[in-house]
Amino acid sequence: MFIHLRALLPVVAVLLLALQMLYISQRFDAYTLVMEGAVDGWRALFGYLGKAAKIVVLFVVLLGVLLQKELRSLWRLIHSEADIKRALIYLLPQLLSFGVLLQSSSTIFDHASEADQIDAYEYWLWCFALVINLGSWALMCAPMRIWQNILARFWKAVVIAGLIAASVWFFTGLAGRLWGPLSTLTFILSSNLLALINPELVVVEQSEKILGLGSFIVSVAPACSGYEGIGLVTAFLTLYLYINHKEFRFPRAFILFPLGIAIIWLLNVVRIAVLVALGYYWSTDIAIGGFHSQAGWVAFIATSLGLLWFASRWGFVQADDGDVARRVPDGTVPTVNDGSAQAVAMLMPLVILLAMVLLTAAVSFEFIWLYPLRVIAALLALVWYWPEMRLIPYRPSPVALGAGLCVALIWILMLFNADPEADKVFSEALQAAPPLWSGLWLVFRFTGAVLTVPIVEELAFRGYLLCKLSHSQNYTRGPVLFSVIAIMVSSLAFGALHGAWVAGTVAGIIYALVRLRSQHIGDAILAHASTNFFVFLFAAYSHQWSMI
Repeated sequence: MFIHLRALLPVVAVLLLALQMLYISQRFDAYTLVMEGAVDGWRALFGYLGKAAKIVVLFVVLLGVLLQKELRSLWRLIHSEADIKRALIYLLPQLLSFGVLLQSSSTIFDHASEADQIDAYEYWLWCFALVINLGSWALMCAPMRIWQNILARFWKAVVIAGLIAASVWFFTGLAGRLWGPLSTLTFILSSNLLALINPELVVVEQSEKILGLGSFIVSVAPACSGYEGIGLVTAFLTLYLYINHKEFRFPRAFILFPLGIAIIWLLNVVRIAVLVALGYYWSTDIAIGGFHSQAGWVAFIATSLGLLWFASRWGFVQADDGDVARRVPDGTVPTVNDGSAQAVAMLMPLVILLAMVLLTAAVSFEFIWLYPLRVIAALLALVWYWPEMRLIPYRPSPVALGAGLCVALIWILMLFNADPEADKVFSEALQAAPPLWSGLWLVFRFTGAVLTVPIVEELAFRGYLLCKLSHSQNYTRGPVLFSVIAIMVSSLAFGALHGAWVAGTVAGIIYALVRLRSQHIGDAILAHASTNFFVFLFAAYSHQWSMI
């Protein structure tokens, strides 16, 4: 028993810190200090802790990428130093400092409007508690000499990861000041498009960037300039070219970046014009509540798929046999069975589901009554591509069920009472509808959560993306090579698909680990399905429907 506890100690320590940091990040919003403008001077720095946390996460990911070949040896080193007695000694200050951190966070961030009146010692207490929390956690895992040796050995990787993360922070802030001119150009082109529809009704105030048709008027803020879409397309192309680098000729393939940026920006211009026209000619609620939030994702998916199709057929950027031959040691052209039919089967159900999600959301306001169409579309896609998926036979694993329950507990803990307004809207909509329709809608919602969504998402993220990034051809069955990059990228992409991206990323990591220890994608699907099953039951019992 003692030996088993010692073996699990590093895993338990990692989970402990992860849960603490996740709870802090979900419970408090530091940026309220900035939005309410209640603090200045050095106190204002606390308002940017949320952004700083993202940079820290980026630093950790970059460090993991730089040290990916050394991670196993580092883990074995820390594992060999695990000691129950030392862990118990430092566990007390670790938990006490977390309690102080919670109390200080509540004092500062829950009373943002009065933050300038809070004594300075509360802010310094917060910093002190964070240092003690992280320091005692590190000493729980390994003694100080081990951490000193690791730092001395890999200080270059630490510095490089830190410089890259700091550069991202710097250029992000710098870019935020450059979007003014871009939003002005976006505004001008959108107003010209509206003038083609009905020039007599167009309302244009360029100094304030106010645009409208008749009585429906919107403000084109810098955030509407299209920079988010540009960032998404840039990230997508970077990932796509990295995964499929052998299929392209460099540096020619880099021309896809300006092409994709131009397309997504022009689509954003069209999106603003269509939003205004939709609000005037059809429905203000749908224009603001549905179309405004979903049209950007429609444009991004359309641009990404269009670029993917175009790049695969444009000979100018495609690698020829000579390029491939130069990349292998003996100069021969390898024959690769990339399982293209199965790869398409892994991805197309998700593409179809996302398209239906965006379309149903774009024509809905507050409550998605058209959700059954998502389930039907996903089921039809799964049936159509079923022969290529090769999911049968499969034997369920109890480990997958346990992992699913673990993720469900994390999800519930992080999202408990997170959006009471959305829960209220959800409950009122179901109560106002005829019992037959509301009951049928819940049946479809349950079917989507427990059946179609787990299958579709796991096929794409743990079936295709995880295997592709780890250079494994076993999309649905067989072993998958361990790769830190594959785990992190596929999990971050999975998290980005969900509103609660932090919880989604943690869930993606656990599902990836389930797949790595398994011989079948079915275990990841089962873990995901069991998570959604337990979360759905809790949401139905507590009426916190925003969790699902």
